[in-house]
Amino acid sequence: MSGLRGAALIAAAGVGVSIGATTVASKFVVADVGPTGLTFLRYAIALVCLLPFAALSSWRRLSFGDISAIAALGVAQFAILAGLFHFSLLYIPAGRAAVIFATIPLLTMGIAIALRREPRSFLKALAVSACVVGVAVAIGERDILTHPRAWIGDLAAFGAALTGAVCNVLYGTYTRRHGARTVSALSMAPAVIVLLPALILFEGWPSVWSELAAPIWAVIFLTGVASAAGFLLLTWALAHTSASDVAAFFSLGPIVATTLGVWLLDESITLQFLLGVALVSSGLWVALKAK
Repeated sequence: MSGLRGAALIAAAGVGVSIGATTVASKFVVADVGPTGLTFLRYAIALVCLLPFAALSSWRRLSFGDISAIAALGVAQFAILAGLFHFSLLYIPAGRAAVIFATIPLLTMGIAIALRREPRSFLKALAVSACVVGVAVAIGERDILTHPRAWIGDLAAFGAALTGAVCNVLYGTYTRRHGARTVSALSMAPAVIVLLPALILFEGWPSVWSELAAPIWAVIFLTGVASAAGFLLLTWALAHTSASDVAAFFSLGPIVATTLGVWLLDESITLQFLLGVALVSSGLWVALKAK
């Protein structure tokens, strides 16, 4: 393994930890802030954190086509994906949402192979199968029957995962061409702009701001900072290794989210859920080793 690829995989691991931690933090505040409000504030704070890095970037090489494509990916990544994921947390526990979101690696592999960005691999196909079985085990048919409305959260979380997989595959072209700092700032800014009218129309902002307690604001601020750091790591990693390798480390998300969810949110954990997480993580490990 080359030193640069190894560094990229370490960065990807940081992204996985960030996903798990922000999942639990979002679960803690989403009912008070609302899905759109949380998405807007989270990425508005992240954008402010990224501005100093953007100032160091070179913008002269950007064509109109590249700017448009990066902006569109940003709206998908930060408005559509995050909105769907935050919405899912209104119906399902943080750990469960993170496990469904952890299907991003298998979806990323499938899309990358379909677009001929990566070669086919029997071991990767086997790993994908293990991931699918693991997610099915972790969700559990009995749990769905016990909580009929959980399917709404499951569908929203899967929609977020599919959106993220498409972005993972397409971001690489632009991060290799323009660098992580430029892509991070340019993709996040239009998403924040798009979210603002939806926030005012559907969730009664900004009047809701005055009703939020200080601990809620503290959690929102931390999710924003973590999102900025996580996306910088993600775009840098995508510039230095394959999309499926990076996405494989998203499997850390459900592990971190479940651990923190049990500790901080008093969420339950079952042997079935642990078995599902183990299958997902094993499948992704095999996929990472497969070439």
